[in-house]
Amino acid sequence: MKKQNNDYSYIQPQVERKRTKKKKRKKKGGFGKAFLVIIAVLVVLIAGGLLSVKYIFTDFYFSEVLPNKEVADFVDENIIGRTTTTTTTQPPVTVPEQTTLSQVSYLDHSDFEFQASKKGGMIGNLLNGGKVEKNNGIVYHIVDGRGIYKFLPESESYACVYKSNDALSSFNIRGDYFYFINDRENSLYKITMTGKNFAKVAENVKLAYIYDTTAYCLSTNNEVVAVNTQDFTSKVLYSGYGDKVNLIGISLDRVFFTSEDMSGNVEYLCVLSAGGDEEHFKADSKNGEIASMTMESGFMYYYEKQPNGKYNIIRQKYGSQKTVTLVEGVSLCKPVVVDQNRMFYADLDGNKFKMFELNMNSEATKMMLYSGNVTAGDDVFIQHGGEYDFIIGERSNGDKIYRASSNLTGSSNVMTFGDGKWSY
Repeated sequence: MKKQNNDYSYIQPQVERKRTKKKKRKKKGGFGKAFLVIIAVLVVLIAGGLLSVKYIFTDFYFSEVLPNKEVADFVDENIIGRTTTTTTTQPPVTVPEQTTLSQVSYLDHSDFEFQASKKGGMIGNLLNGGKVEKNNGIVYHIVDGRGIYKFLPESESYACVYKSNDALSSFNIRGDYFYFINDRENSLYKITMTGKNFAKVAENVKLAYIYDTTAYCLSTNNEVVAVNTQDFTSKVLYSGYGDKVNLIGISLDRVFFTSEDMSGNVEYLCVLSAGGDEEHFKADSKNGEIASMTMESGFMYYYEKQPNGKYNIIRQKYGSQKTVTLVEGVSLCKPVVVDQNRMFYADLDGNKFKMFELNMNSEATKMMLYSGNVTAGDDVFIQHGGEYDFIIGERSNGDKIYRASSNLTGSSNVMTFGDGKWSY
């Protein structure tokens, strides 16, 4: 039986709604397929572009232009097919210079705390020939060919206390003993101040510095030798062989010296006073860059050459890199003499050989005395004896110089020694 259209009117709206939804799904699915097709095309184009980069720009890496390192590395490695490597530049390896010597860069100041009663002399005096020494307010001085004189500052009276016809040097006073070297024999002797117990301490010696019961000597064979002043036993601390060795000073357990080769290269060395291997304590110098170094109470004093050929006097505390210029523009390089806060040095003013005193606290300088008709090549030196200062030596023509002046008077108030007498 045929039904009327209105019999199915209650389901018609539902059918229409289903048809509408189906059409929407078809339309949506078509859009998705179109989107995927577009993405695929873009991927092909990008891949083609990347492959072009790969074969055209052989040194190109996306890691160089993309800020995100992970994305850039993925493109480079998985699409382009390149492996990104990181190159680290290592600093050059510095190979230290091989040496058998160690570097003594620092010693505590306590290593230089000497007992005044054990010191035999001032190293500056000794390096200048060792003709003068002071003891208990009395000045003792050597006159070559005559002996050792005793000079009393209060009365300016004097007397010969030890006679000798030879030239003497390295004058030390330790305890009740005089120590000196007989230059003709190159032997170190000791004798009491009263002229008793004369004894030979060591042979083949050209310089000696006494501290406590040890004589630190330079031998005629360019050796550094420690000699016991009681039993006269000795130990060679260093052998210079063909080099020229010069004593600089000591600490309580070390001896400091220089060793200069034929080319003028100078090594600055020290060795334990008990013996052992030598050690460098300062960088080497050459071509006269540094001259006449002395060490007094843990301070180094030396002449440093300037571009104009003259020298500045430098003070440097041992173990410190800081230097202090004490005097500028000096033409002579005689070893300085240091007595507490005062430094004594020599310089030429025309043909005048002048001795100066520098107060290292106030920086005040004054001339102590001078001697005329002296040239740079003359064998003339300074000596400091407490209240009295000396200029001693010999001119190239053979004339002797022996002058002294009190630091309490003017530089023109000078005494001259001749024929066994002091005179103004």
